[in-house]
Amino acid sequence: LLLLFITGCVATPTVVRLNSAFDSAEANAMLEPGANTIQGNALIRQQGGGVVACPGFEVYLAPATDYVIERMRKICGLDDRGFSADNLLQFQPN
Repeated sequence: LLLLFITGCVATPTVVRLNSAFDSAEANAMLEPGANTIQGNALIRQQGGGVVACPGFEVYLAPATDYVIERMRKICGLDDRGFSADNLLQFQPN
């Protein structure tokens, strides 16, 4: 009975279907060494207008393939920036 109660409290992820398939050859080509560098700070603008720094948060970079752009749009509503604390999304294909 206790096991049924615990599993009843687990949130079910939302399934998000993607039209794009992940193309590993395209992604790997974008990850080849080059002359560019990336540096900077991550900031989040709150709805009230305040700005919050994000020290200690991990930042993930991904090649801008069709799959990644579509996935970012589903997560953040944008494809060039964003933040989402919703980790209950399940993508297909993943």
